Amino acid sequence: MELTAYVVSDASGWSIEPAPLERQWMNETPARFAYRCLPLVMANQAGWIVRCPVGFRVRWNGSDAPHGSMDFAFDESAERWSGWISSHFGSGVLTFSLPWLFRTPRPMLLRVSGAPNWWKIGAAALEGLVETFWSPYTFTMNWKLTQPGACVSFAKGEPICFLQPVDVGLAESLEPRFRAIAENAELKGELEAWTRARRELIDDPNRGGAWQKNYFQGKCMSGAQEPEHRSRLAVRAFEGP
Repeated sequence: MELTAYVVSDASGWSIEPAPLERQWMNETPARFAYRCLPLVMANQAGWIVRCPVGFRVRWNGSDAPHGSMDFAFDESAERWSGWISSHFGSGVLTFSLPWLFRTPRPMLLRVSGAPNWWKIGAAALEGLVETFWSPYTFTMNWKLTQPGACVSFAKGEPICFLQPVDVGLAESLEPRFRAIAENAELKGELEAWTRARRELIDDPNRGGAWQKNYFQGKCMSGAQEPEHRSRLAVRAFEGP
């Protein structure tokens, strides 16, 4: 299956790449403890990031008007970048106009969002689902500035967009329901064994840096190994000119 990014305008300075596993704030946790949370690590790398092509600062005056409500200061080539990065919709929404039109295999969509487990003070990445299996239109990446009057900085090279393929029909096909855990004796036993081990670890004053590795290693408390367990993704880079 192919994910295609058709170049529809001058893409110099822009880049898409497999999303990195690491996050700076995770690096700064004691002994890089955050990386022991495998769900965080997997989410970090489950797609592609678009990096900011230029450093700039932006200030929103609080107006809902699409024009004149944001002041921009670009580090370079302001005349060029002001056409790509602007106040397009108003209401404090900052818009990045991407230079690609994407195509995914039917019925796959692209979830367009901010990078997982990454944030910015004063701005929140907006998310959207785009039907890229048929749409002949480009889309924009948008951020909502949350503090009128505050200056928000975007550094050149920082992730401003995350692209993740999804099958939206999968959510509709599932039949959600509640059940008592007692209905699944095997699962209940695994949960109880894990809970006891977790409590013993928490209560142990000499545990040091010890932690439960069962989920990280894909092992049940019984010792059974999950054959489809993953701890790393190999998302491919875009190829071509």
